[in-house]
Amino acid sequence: CGRHGFFLPMKARYFGFQFSLRLALGLAVAALVAPAFAGDAAFDSAVRFLEAKVKEDPEDIIAQNQLADRYLTRLRITGRMEWLDRARIATEASLKVGGAPFNTAAILMNARVALASHRFVAAREFAAEFRQHKAAQLGGAHALFDALLEGGDYPAAAATLEELRTLDPASLYTQSRQARLAWVHGKVDDAARHWDAAIDWARGDSRATPDLLPWALTQRGELAFRLGTGMCASSRRAQDAPSSANPWTTEKRRGPARRMRDGGDPGCPLGVQGRFGQANLPCSGRGSGTKPLCSLRQQTSARL
Repeated sequence: CGRHGFFLPMKARYFGFQFSLRLALGLAVAALVAPAFAGDAAFDSAVRFLEAKVKEDPEDIIAQNQLADRYLTRLRITGRMEWLDRARIATEASLKVGGAPFNTAAILMNARVALASHRFVAAREFAAEFRQHKAAQLGGAHALFDALLEGGDYPAAAATLEELRTLDPASLYTQSRQARLAWVHGKVDDAARHWDAAIDWARGDSRATPDLLPWALTQRGELAFRLGTGMCASSRRAQDAPSSANPWTTEKRRGPARRMRDGGDPGCPLGVQGRFGQANLPCSGRGSGTKPLCSLRQQTSARL
């Protein structure tokens, strides 16, 4: 049969295996992508319905407020600023009809739009105004904490967070804010622990909307990326290596793009893996080459 008679069946089996593997992977990815497209279709349907309502009756404040909320959700998912502009227009249209006390939802939407626009002083004022009328609703505390934290008023942000921890301790909305405050104060392990708790809540709580889990996974992955922690084995090797040969120190010099190209996997939930559900990062510690973290403002100043 000769050498070709022996190798041809081997090659045929090899390529057949490759085709079967790719087909299985393609079907798996399609199964994961389908819910995302279904969610997009439901979102588009709701938005079209609400847009039709406000076109027919611009003074329908309930529809305007719901529309602004959905626009802000799409802003968080896509990062496209056109959704922020639409949310602002819907909020302004709602506020033209009237504000407090009968349209407090528009005041909260105004605070959220101001936050997304990085107008933190205005966001703080709008959130405080909302809380004057709806002190029991947690949305006002969420917006107030975000405005205080981003504005650098950490003691006031911590006081607002204590209120959230009392009223709603386990939810993603509280755990994510605890993680952010811990990060600002350099408490890296606490930040990782709170993000993990937020991810668990987004997975198992009936109140969680579909967009929250990918968002929480991405935030957790970003934390791992900043710390240079990926697989636990890599982290342990980094800790055991001499400082002169510390791979994390070398990787930091290469930069994030080179690190990902070389297969360093600095944070599993980033990108497609995070969108489609690779969830629990195996470790949250720091490599021995990572310096203690300072506040976000100090980090920004150092980079500038």
